Amino acid sequence: MRHHDDAELAALAREGVGTGDPHLHDCQDCRTRLAGWQRIAAVAVVADNELVGALGVPSFDALLGAALRTGAAGVRESVAPPVAAPAPGAAASWRLVAALVGRQLRLVPRALLPAVALGLLGAVGLALAAREPGLGLRLFAAAVPLLVVAGALGTCQPRNDPRAELLAALPVGPPVVFGVRLTAVLVLDLALAVLASVALALLGHPAGVADLVAGWLGQALLAAAVGVVGAVWHSPSVGASAAVALWGLGTVVGPLTGALPSWARAGIAEVWATSPGVVAAAMLLYGVAVTGMRFSRSGDAAA
Repeated sequence: MRHHDDAELAALAREGVGTGDPHLHDCQDCRTRLAGWQRIAAVAVVADNELVGALGVPSFDALLGAALRTGAAGVRESVAPPVAAPAPGAAASWRLVAALVGRQLRLVPRALLPAVALGLLGAVGLALAAREPGLGLRLFAAAVPLLVVAGALGTCQPRNDPRAELLAALPVGPPVVFGVRLTAVLVLDLALAVLASVALALLGHPAGVADLVAGWLGQALLAAAVGVVGAVWHSPSVGASAAVALWGLGTVVGPLTGALPSWARAGIAEVWATSPGVVAAAMLLYGVAVTGMRFSRSGDAAA
């Protein structure tokens, strides 16, 4: 029969158990030794109460509040004045811009630019197939803005919204990220449209390249700007509707509806044209869209 050692008996005395132990029930020697440990435990409790007293836990503020206040004051006094960091050089800045453009173009739908290119080829074919050069020019000038609008709205998909990206927490803020993405897509789309205009002129259309570009440039910039503003500030569907409505007003209603007053047709023609005022208005609208990226999409219907 194995007897309990002193460590086991001390634990039983400390915990106040042991009466249900079968070995203690049968072993007088272990019961006697356990009684001794129980008396020692009782004496230790009495001595602890007399020497230490009841244990009172101080509140957090009483224990550490003064130290924290003193420490915070010391930290404020010891903080060195900020040191201006040197601005990155031109090479580093261009590398950052190139990296940002490359990353943002990955977020643009892969089929977007090929679809715009195919659409421009179709517009060139329609312009060449038209019986009258003037009709071909109008068809080409009507198709290009729609394709540019599609490209611009491709940058405004909710799942690729910079306001919901990790970049919103980095030094490169959502307005910069979105501005870089939008600029890259617009430049690519407009470059493709210029190449299509050059191809149309080389394939025999009597209008020169400058006239062909002037026929769509202002309209494309303005319609895309209206669509982007609607997409950023409300939702992509609202932006697309606004852009298509403007396109229909300038391309269909203004030139083809003789029931409108002359001043109304003249106003539509002035807005739906390539002029410094139209280009400036488009740039202003792009600025409004980029500014809208500063605000969260939470609660937005397009989120």
